[in-house]
Order: sequence, then C-alpha cells, then structure tokens
Amino acid sequence: MRYLLLPIALVVSACQQPHFECEPGVEEIVTHQLCLFDLIDHELSAPLTIESASLIALIQSAKIQALYSEVGISQAESFEATLFNNPILGGALRFPNSSGPLNSEATLLASLLDPLIAPKKRAAFESKIESVRLNAASEVLYHLFMIQEKIILLSSKKTLYAIQQKLSTLADCAEEIAYAQLESQNIDDVSYDAHMLRHLREVNELTQLEIEIAELTEDLNALMGFDGGSRCWSVAEELPTPQEPHYCLEDLQNRAINERLDLQALAFQLESEQRKTSYSNWWAHTNLYLGPSVENDSDGILNLGAEGALTLPIFNWGQGERAIIYANRQKMLYEMSNLETEISTETASQLEQLKRSYELFFSHDREILPLQERRFKEAFTRYNSMLFDLFELLSIKADLMKEEMELINARAQFWLTYIALEKSIGGVLPCGDY
Repeated sequence: MRYLLLPIALVVSACQQPHFECEPGVEEIVTHQLCLFDLIDHELSAPLTIESASLIALIQSAKIQALYSEVGISQAESFEATLFNNPILGGALRFPNSSGPLNSEATLLASLLDPLIAPKKRAAFESKIESVRLNAASEVLYHLFMIQEKIILLSSKKTLYAIQQKLSTLADCAEEIAYAQLESQNIDDVSYDAHMLRHLREVNELTQLEIEIAELTEDLNALMGFDGGSRCWSVAEELPTPQEPHYCLEDLQNRAINERLDLQALAFQLESEQRKTSYSNWWAHTNLYLGPSVENDSDGILNLGAEGALTLPIFNWGQGERAIIYANRQKMLYEMSNLETEISTETASQLEQLKRSYELFFSHDREILPLQERRFKEAFTRYNSMLFDLFELLSIKADLMKEEMELINARAQFWLTYIALEKSIGGVLPCGDY
C-alpha cells in the first residue's frame, strides 16, 4: 500500500511555502478558492481513496491550516527577534543663572552590539523554525494516518454490512419457515423461539453496523474538514489482499530513528537552545551606544562631537537565562532518549503484530474459509439427497457467511497494523521488502 507518497510530498511542499509574500488581491483569492473547490468536487465524484481523502484534508481541514500557520508565526517571531533596536534621540535644555541664550544639546545614539548579536539570534531561530516546521509536518502526517485508519475501517464495515444483510435475510427466512412449521405443529415453541432469537440477533448486529458506519463517516468528515452531512461521498468496499511481510526489525528501527519527524524536530529544538548560549553570556546583557552629539552653548558656540553610553551588567549578567537554557537542554536530551526508546519498542511491537495479523488472515483465507465452503457443499449435497434438515443447511450457510466476515475483519486488522507500523517509523514502508 503506497498510500503515503502523495500526502508526504504535499506536506513537505506545504510546510516549505514562504510566509512573507505580498497579500494577493481579492480576485486572485476568489480564483484560487474556486480552483480548490473544483478539485475537491472532482475527488468526491469517484469513490473516496486514501490518496483523495488525504488531498482533500490538506486543502479543506482547518486543523491542518492551523498547523501550517504555526510555521508562519515562528518565521515572524524570528524576524522580530533579529531586528536592531531603534536609535535613541536625546536632547537637553539648560537655563543659565544670568541672562543669556539657552544651552541646548541633541544626541543620536545607536547600539553597536546589535550587529554582533543579531546573526547569533538568527541562527538560533533558524533551528527553531525548522523544529516548528518538522513538528507541523509530523502532526499533519499523523492526521493523514488517522484518515487511512478510518477509511480502512469504513470500507471493511460496509463490506460486513452487505454480508450482514444477507445473514439477516437468511435468519428471517428461517424464522418464517419455522413459524409455518409451528402452525403445522411440526416443531414446538422452544424450537421456534430459537429461530426467532437468532433472527433478532442478526437484526441487532445489522443495526450495530449501521451505527458504526455512521460514526466512522462523521469521523472521516471531521478529518477532511467537512461539516456533518454537508458532502456526499462513498468509499471503495474492497481492501487489497495482504502479502506476507519480510521486514528486518533492525533496519526499520534505524530508519525510524533517522526519519521520524518528531525526533528530528526535537533535535533542531535542542540545537536552537545550544545556539542561544552564544548570546547569553555577560557581554550580551550589556549594550554600548554611540552616536553624534551637537551642543549649542550659552556663548552661542556650536560644538560637534560624539557621545556614548554603556549599560552595565551589574544585576543581570545572564545567569538566569543560562540556567533556563541548561535546564531546557537537559529536558530535551531526556525527551529525545525517551522518544528513541519508544520508537524502537513500538516498531518491534507493531512488526510482531503485523506478522501475527498476516498469520491470522492466512488461516482464515487458506484454511478455515475453504473448510467452511466444503462443509456447505457437502451439506447441500446431503440436503438434495433428503439426508439433511433444511434448518441444518441454513445454519451451515450462516456459519459460512460469518466466516467470510471473520476474513474481512482479519484483512482489515492486517492493514490497520500495517498503518500502525508505518506510523511508528514515520513514513512509508519500503516496497522491496514487502
């Protein structure tokens, strides 16, 4: 299942879009929105697939758009933090004790340390922006993973619903035949009640499936960004046939450690904190101002010169900021170590579950279902030879249909586990090893 190739490309490209562009005009916005609406309508015109649902969510979902906005916010914060301080315009008026002209002075001071600190801040914020971008992409990928899970569940539930309808019809027919035989006094009330109970159970199972389908439909609507019931769509009811997985656990764990976006985001966040130490020393908490000065003294003489000012780091020389940076670095190191451990254990667990899920599917597909089909054929042959009761034949047919439902559940469970394994490594499983 190569379902994530398109979503990953879209996520990366969307998170790398520039956020400091000129705002488009109203006409451009309307044209862009109409194109997006046409694209959504086109995707909804056919049965919904994981690729089309992911594309619609990337366009329509307000949650995903909010995640993209976080990247723009971090870029704006970086731009704001690396701006130079505004120059200081100062002035003074002095009144002499005796009569005479006023003594006036004007100065214009600018920081000399800003050009030294700004590049260091910019480097730290570049790492922070990359961390935010990777976090946003990771959240979007998990959103798309949820869409995949919902579509797999919805597809399997609709297939189960079609079989359950047949089971309900079969139980209804058995109940009607049993009622006719009860009227003819061929069976007693106890036997008839057993058929009635079986019919009611099948009807209840059908109702339960309708509830689950409705719930999954609304969950998928929410994930794609639609209001409940506002759009009509359908999903394909056939899941691909699983194939036996042949993955190497060590390779998957190494790939997960190297490619998990949330782990990369933590690494860039740690790098950002480390870069902050370059401008958290004592000299960064002082400031040197220098600029021209003009004075008109009481004798009317105009004096030109230079004036300077120095902020002394007496009370605050960065001790608190450095302590915070150190504590954050230690916290991130522990978080990275814990996340690496979780990734390794989760990958191992999901791979083992995937292998067991395939064994379960194989057992239902190659062993139990063929046996049930052979059992029904033999029972049907005996029924035609008047050696089998009709109710026994209907019961065996019901067993066969229930086994078909078990096979559908096993197939769905395999693909849900497959998606969980992809989620644990943070991307698409390699094709060559499948």
